[in-house]
Amino acid sequence: MNRMGVRKIMFCITLFMFFCILSPNLAFSAITLSTAETKVRFLITPATVSFSGTKIPIGDVSLEIKQKGPGKVMVMHSPLSNGTKVVDYILSYEMKGKSERSDSPVFHYSENSTTLKTIHITTLDAELRTSFSENPKDYTSNIVLNVILER
Repeated sequence: MNRMGVRKIMFCITLFMFFCILSPNLAFSAITLSTAETKVRFLITPATVSFSGTKIPIGDVSLEIKQKGPGKVMVMHSPLSNGTKVVDYILSYEMKGKSERSDSPVFHYSENSTTLKTIHITTLDAELRTSFSENPKDYTSNIVLNVILER
């Protein structure tokens, strides 16, 4: 590359950086993790009852929350696996006093609190679609809870 080409490239880079510094609209945060008026934390209480048959108690899901406005909790899970075999299940839970079942439940809530408050979301159970062929204690699964804060 000749000297004139290098100068043009350096000029373009300098001009771009100068433009970015002068334009605050280009420098914004895509994700805000917390603010002074918002705090959200999951509280999971494991079930104390052992499973029988095809229903495995998982536990209670609550939020410790300080938020103004609506939000939702989304639940996803992987099948139970012992490394060689897989046992699929569906999540069962209570919503508005009624028993429901879903692979990926979504729980909506609305809170208008300026102080930290605990709200109960649901009690989760796993309903097996097939039974275990080996020792159930060898199987594991991942359950992912996502909270989405809306404004």
